[in-house]
Amino acid sequence: MAWADHLAQIQGFLVRGYTMLLVRHFALSVSNPAEARRILGSLADGTGPFQVTSAAPWGAVKPEYCLSAGFTYGGLRTLGVPAPTLASFATPDHQPFVDGAAKRAPFVGDIGAS
Repeated sequence: MAWADHLAQIQGFLVRGYTMLLVRHFALSVSNPAEARRILGSLADGTGPFQVTSAAPWGAVKPEYCLSAGFTYGGLRTLGVPAPTLASFATPDHQPFVDGAAKRAPFVGDIGAS
């Protein structure tokens, strides 16, 4: 199967820039993992009021909105992602993701008043 056949399973921002007129970013934390999993599931499967925008072609009309979701390693752990999946990030290439931004800040020069 060609990669293009999988576009509906990939978040759109990974394939193309949205270039929307307005953008909003929200940083959220999880206090109720079960409810967070329910909400995220509805964003992924289209049963909620909004749906994550896939990389599938839009056609002639740009969508009214584009929705993407990103996670920290700690967020995935809090959501209850299985240990074998979390362990798959334990590679040198993924260590910055596992460490998190605060631990990695000195390595990228994000120190002091910055």
